[in-house]
Amino acid sequence: MRILFVSGTSVGGAARSTHELAGVLAARGHHVATLMSIDEDARATERHKRLLNLDVKLHQRGRLWAPAARIAGMAKRRVGRRLVPEPTRAYPAWRAAIVENAIGDAIDRTRPDVVVVNSIERPAWREVLALLRERHLPSVLYLRETTGLRHLAAPPALPDLLLANAQAHADGARALGYACEYVPSVVHLDACRVASTRERVLFINPVPVYGVDIAVELARTRPDVPFVFQESWPIDDADRRSLDAAIAGLANVELRARTDELAAVYRDARVLLFACTVASRPRVVLEAQASGIPVLAVDRRGHDEAVGDGGLLVAPDAPIDDWLAALATIWDDDATYARLVEQARAHANRPEVDTDTIVDRFEELLGTLLAGPR
Repeated sequence: MRILFVSGTSVGGAARSTHELAGVLAARGHHVATLMSIDEDARATERHKRLLNLDVKLHQRGRLWAPAARIAGMAKRRVGRRLVPEPTRAYPAWRAAIVENAIGDAIDRTRPDVVVVNSIERPAWREVLALLRERHLPSVLYLRETTGLRHLAAPPALPDLLLANAQAHADGARALGYACEYVPSVVHLDACRVASTRERVLFINPVPVYGVDIAVELARTRPDVPFVFQESWPIDDADRRSLDAAIAGLANVELRARTDELAAVYRDARVLLFACTVASRPRVVLEAQASGIPVLAVDRRGHDEAVGDGGLLVAPDAPIDDWLAALATIWDDDATYARLVEQARAHANRPEVDTDTIVDRFEELLGTLLAGPR
């Protein structure tokens, strides 16, 4: 098969899992390529947003404004379309500021049999889907975030095949009346496994949506517990200033720069703190558990299936005292900690997350799609 993967983000777990899936498929003899967003290109993103809003407003004003609307639409489609190569990949890989504007060129270069899309905003998904239908290319929407369910809301923009990396996402799609196949994200655990020294609470991605306020309060209240705040996504200037101010004076907090060396991230973790407020299927949970590192997380759909019995869950609206109690249970109680370590390892070794099993199922579903009517 010839497969083009399109992602609205090039950072975080969704992007990493997309590349890992693409790499396995390429090793199996498939022709794969990836197109991902340049997340840090704020100028192009803002320009595209303004032109998009102008286009919508001009269309709403009626037929007299149609010529101006066409000009705004043409300008909008030209922003951020340049393909920037990623030469380090073993297959064709590009980034673009606005992926829905660049996908046409990527299709021309790769001639895919099918296009798989994930982590994309609703307006962008609608444009991508319209282009794929125009070119008679089958579409796959791979739900990796709860926000992806918006694409299925009225009026829905339905792909030819709908996948989800979490049972929670698949259940959400089915509740809306659509067939959805559960296919977990590929996570290469060999790159993550490490003999941790088990000295610190690891908090990955210290930004507001990932619960940085909870992490800061835990560190402030437990000065005897060492914390690592590990950067992952790019942090904008405002969030950087807020973070620096929040951890100033906290001698037990170390802020570490982003790294692609996953083993280094987990080398001294005793507990992974995952306080993200958005329901998802976080790959960092599986990465930590592969080394027997228990997880303390928010009790949300997707989080619960990721953590399993290899950690503890705290209610989304729980007070900080509940978080402190759960942390104390893991950190201070040696017997409980030893039990959670073994449960974490066992949960990471379940057949459901085996790479070959996942890729076999992915190949089967795409093969069936290409062989049948759409």
